[in-house]
Amino acid sequence: MKKILYMLLVLTGLNLSAQTSCQTAQPFCAGGSSGVTFPATVNGPAAQTGPNYGCLGTQPNPAWYYLQISQSGNLDILIAGQIGNGPGQDVDFIAWGPFSSLANVCNSLTAGNIVDCSYSGSPTETLNIVNAVAGQYYMVLITNYANVTQNIVFNQYAGTGSTNCALLANNSSICAGNSATIVANNSTNLSNPTYSLNPGGVSSPNATFVVTPTVTTTYTVYVTGLNNQNQMQTVSATANVTVNPQPQISPSFTQATCSNSINAVNLGLSFTPSTSNYTVTWNPLPGSSPSGTQSAATNLQPGTTNVTVTAAGGCSATTSFTMGPVPGPVSFTISPPGGIYSVTCASPSVNLTAAPANYNYTWTSLSNTFTGTAVSLSSGNQGVYTVTAVNPITGCTGIPQTFTLGINTTVPTSTVNPINQVITCNSSPATFTSTALSPTVNVSHEWYSPLNPYPVGPPVFTSTGVVSIYGVLGPGTYTVVVKDNVNGCVVTKTINVTSVSGFPGFNTSSTSNYSLGCTPLNQSTLCAINATSTSGPVQYLFLPPGTPSSVPIPSVAFGAQSCTMVSVPGAWTVVVQDPINGCQTALSVPILQNTVAPNVAVSYGPGTQTLTCFTPTILATGSSSTTGAIVSWNVPPPATPPTVASPTVILGPPNGPNTSPTSTVYANYTVMVTSTVNACTSQSIVVVNQNFIAPTPSLAAGNPSVINCSGNPVILSFTNNPVANAGIPGATATVVYWQGPSPQVPLSGSATYSALIAGTYTLAVQNSKNGCIGTKTYIVPDMTQPPVIANPFVIVPSGCGDDASLTVNLAQSLTGWKLFLRSYPVNASVKPPNIIQPVNSPTYTGVSGTFTVDLPGQYQYVVTNMLTGCTAIGLFSVIPGGLNAGFTADPVTGFAPLSVGFNNTSATSTGATSSITSVWNFGNGTSSVTANTAPNTTYNAPGSYTVSMIATRGGCIDTAYQVIKVEIPSKLDIPNVFTPNGDGSNDLFFLKTQNLTDISASIFDRWGNLVYEVSSATGNIGWDGKNQGGKECPSGTYFYIIKSTGKDGKAYDQKGNVSLYR
Repeated sequence: MKKILYMLLVLTGLNLSAQTSCQTAQPFCAGGSSGVTFPATVNGPAAQTGPNYGCLGTQPNPAWYYLQISQSGNLDILIAGQIGNGPGQDVDFIAWGPFSSLANVCNSLTAGNIVDCSYSGSPTETLNIVNAVAGQYYMVLITNYANVTQNIVFNQYAGTGSTNCALLANNSSICAGNSATIVANNSTNLSNPTYSLNPGGVSSPNATFVVTPTVTTTYTVYVTGLNNQNQMQTVSATANVTVNPQPQISPSFTQATCSNSINAVNLGLSFTPSTSNYTVTWNPLPGSSPSGTQSAATNLQPGTTNVTVTAAGGCSATTSFTMGPVPGPVSFTISPPGGIYSVTCASPSVNLTAAPANYNYTWTSLSNTFTGTAVSLSSGNQGVYTVTAVNPITGCTGIPQTFTLGINTTVPTSTVNPINQVITCNSSPATFTSTALSPTVNVSHEWYSPLNPYPVGPPVFTSTGVVSIYGVLGPGTYTVVVKDNVNGCVVTKTINVTSVSGFPGFNTSSTSNYSLGCTPLNQSTLCAINATSTSGPVQYLFLPPGTPSSVPIPSVAFGAQSCTMVSVPGAWTVVVQDPINGCQTALSVPILQNTVAPNVAVSYGPGTQTLTCFTPTILATGSSSTTGAIVSWNVPPPATPPTVASPTVILGPPNGPNTSPTSTVYANYTVMVTSTVNACTSQSIVVVNQNFIAPTPSLAAGNPSVINCSGNPVILSFTNNPVANAGIPGATATVVYWQGPSPQVPLSGSATYSALIAGTYTLAVQNSKNGCIGTKTYIVPDMTQPPVIANPFVIVPSGCGDDASLTVNLAQSLTGWKLFLRSYPVNASVKPPNIIQPVNSPTYTGVSGTFTVDLPGQYQYVVTNMLTGCTAIGLFSVIPGGLNAGFTADPVTGFAPLSVGFNNTSATSTGATSSITSVWNFGNGTSSVTANTAPNTTYNAPGSYTVSMIATRGGCIDTAYQVIKVEIPSKLDIPNVFTPNGDGSNDLFFLKTQNLTDISASIFDRWGNLVYEVSSATGNIGWDGKNQGGKECPSGTYFYIIKSTGKDGKAYDQKGNVSLYR
């Protein structure tokens, strides 16, 4: 591992003592030139069993620390032994991580979690953590391998990442004007502690300090007490209190007026301390669509607007205000329409109404002034009027309207002739003539009988024109009315008809008030009532319209029934007869027909007949201008009951089917109006539409589109488009909210959203026309899993002059990954050379990548997944290599002269066999220096020869030995004479042999008799000249057969003669 020059070890920090187990690990915080210095344990226990200690062959005198990352990035941490002011002796370390929390960390110290490890003999080590992520934890074990009294320095000296000092003293972030609480952590368990804080010079027996800085301030907290060696000790740590800008809002407003249709607001923003980094969030968004930093806006929507200003650091201020609606133009109508009105006898008052009713109206002429929505003008109010309307909310005034009110109440003049007549039972009807004198056009005559007197009526006869003639059939007082049909004014004249005969008298009645309407009022019972006569009971006759009705009528036509059922409108004639004197009284009774259907009208509360998400139901009101009308509604199924007996009804569920997000037609409703006067009905079909089509937003993810180890968020975007607008012309879709997995904060009104963690995100948008909300979900994948190195710590021997080939093997195949050699021995040469370049390091696919190095030492490498940016760290420990000398000989034993061939099997510890130089000493006086792997030599003399070979390659050397055994060859020499005379010279027939294994001999005399036979496994025999019986054989020539086998495999079969002399 790369070392740091000791001259950099000028440190300040905490003076602590070591923790000997993972469970008692202490927090570590360092940044800049701060860190910890603690006395190393000497003759202490070894580290606990259980964790995988990776490269640490032993773990004496352990010290355990944990740290938490506060800022993502790389961390380079120095670990060094220190004696006095100089360097100390050997220390080692191992680090595990990352962990999401400290829970169960001590049971998770496995080989797969090893981040870095060093077991070198140096007093300085460097702990490197690559791509640390904020919030993660790491566990570190430091050992005093040298077992000497020294301090150990533990300090971060480089890297973009930082550790969480809040583990020792909490950091705080406050809004300007607020207070922060700093709590010192007595992490070293000093007894009887006292606490102090600077700046401020505050001391306290309590660990809590409350500060109110105006600017961001770094405080130092001190804990003083006795350590476990009963020595006074002061521990210090830093606590940062970040003061974030606090917004202040002092808004000023401009409300829209009749002459100015633009409303506006200026928030009057200020910040303490000042900052230009802030965002302004409007809800709802003003029409001027201000940017995220604009503090003024126009065209605000009527109603309450909420504004939140959030400054850098998260401090915010909120204000709410209400803007009135932009005043619309004041326009009104006068009903009934027309610019000239008249007061007449028919209309003694002119009733005028102005609409809409929510305005204030003034009606002014030269002599009269009225206020209110409606006025009633009579004959004393004639003149030219000016009407003005004022909107009481906005104060705006509309364009005045004028009209003229005149008087037309001239009564017509007429004459009637004669005024009086006398009739008898047998005389003709009395005839009267009414003449209109003025006016002579647009006049009418109405005649009323005693039974239907004026003005109750109805008239028994009407006519138009200047002259009207009417024949009277019975005695009594009659009235003729001449009417000016233009102004409704009338003049009345009365005539008297008398009789000296006994005419019967009677009245009439009708069950339907002499009117025929619709079913069931399309029939009426007409009766003659209260009939009187001077002679007694009377008889009755009812003549329908169009029937001749001149009296007298034959008596046979009369009957006793005083009533008849009438179903035909027109002038019916009722005749009553006195059967004694024959007098008949006839009366014309008009039966009117009234089948006019009542008026029907519908109004809608929201002013629309379409159900939407904005208006899921509609209040509809049925009405009629017909007097006495009853209004009801027929509602569509499945609503129950099907009829609503009320002028108002809710259009929509539950008074109808469920709404549909696909259909545009909801249902038909029927408003029914029934007249109580004539029973006639009217109905109107109300077609209710619906638009519940939800927008279908499109959602796109930027680059990166996954959560990876780069730390960059995934930017999710929404674009307003026709699909998102549900296909409604003129509609726009606005973002209602973005929502992601916890702890993502929901966001509204923004077209983009930053996804910081993996999971499911939801976008909701609202259509501006129908108010319906549509959602879209998007899953942001989690690609933060680091590459898995199959064996992150490997010991590899070097190659004795060859580069060591180091192969990184991954547990799973990757489509693209980079290999960066982060630390390596000084002067080491690596291939490929760009492997030491962080940016341009080589790339690989699959599961393995190889690089070579030429020096022993520790090589720490970083594997980066190019797709996710996630990394993993591994370590090769290249140890000095070895050369294993060796050779084989063939044969290793034999008989002189023996030729032996050798095969050099020498190889390095990595298996390399080339370029090995060998020095051979064959043991027979010859030697050779050669790279030839197959030398040979000949051994001419028997003996035991030790062959040595010294193999060299690079800086490696080794020696191998082999013993070659050389035997003498077999030999058989047979003498041809011997003298067994006991003189001690040549007394035996003895063979001269060497290296024979077995031998046999048969001796025959000259006659072919076997005289002696012997065999031996010792390789030789002897004959003393005696026969098998032990008697001496006489001198002479004997024949022998000798057979033998040599140790070298040679066979002997000798025949010959031997002379025996005594």
